[in-house]
Amino acid sequence: MVRLDPADHSEHRACALAIEQLGELLRDERHRFALSVFIAEAGHDARANHAHAMDWGMRPVIPLRSEVPAVHPTRPDIALSPRAIPLCQAGAEMAAWGTGGPNQSVFLCPVKAKKLERCPLAPDGEPDWRCQPETKWGPVLNMNVHDDPRLFPLIARNSAGYRKFYKKRTGCERSNDEKKSKLKFEAARHRRKSFWLIRLNLLALLQHARAWVSGLDARAFVEGLMGRGPPAAHAA
Repeated sequence: MVRLDPADHSEHRACALAIEQLGELLRDERHRFALSVFIAEAGHDARANHAHAMDWGMRPVIPLRSEVPAVHPTRPDIALSPRAIPLCQAGAEMAAWGTGGPNQSVFLCPVKAKKLERCPLAPDGEPDWRCQPETKWGPVLNMNVHDDPRLFPLIARNSAGYRKFYKKRTGCERSNDEKKSKLKFEAARHRRKSFWLIRLNLLALLQHARAWVSGLDARAFVEGLMGRGPPAAHAA
């Protein structure tokens, strides 16, 4: 989906409208896919944006822009890192370990989860020391996303899943930058919104075509298109 919004619309407003428009579009029974993750830059870091994405069935992946409280807002016994990850009693970020039910994120001892080699509280000469040796994974914490959707998203900010999804956002940023700078999207002087949309879609098609033939030998590609050789490439 491609959208163009008036210049006086803030990014927050445009983002919310895009979520709603796409959500409504995908509710059409003719579509066989759905949105499950919403990825945005730190400029969209606001509790309302996290909650809005969740209302549409999406898990937000948004880095924090402003400061995080030192402790959980409703559970003062839980200290938080600058990424809003719960800290164990040794002051280390606990390991994100998926979910423990609807709207529940699970965090484990970082040593037992193999994220730390040694507990910071381990006495000298006792590298295998554990604060809860009687448990397999403990200490274990469950964090409810509804306590604060911004601080405690279902995809924790120290998880592998978060890093994987956020890399996709950087790919989109590179694509947008190429449209603006290299392909001169803004150099046009159209007056109609429809013309801008046509131009934007054509640039997207051009990018896709370039990616399609990237790395291929030019002669072999032409021969393939003319039916005189094996297929040159297949679109992803």
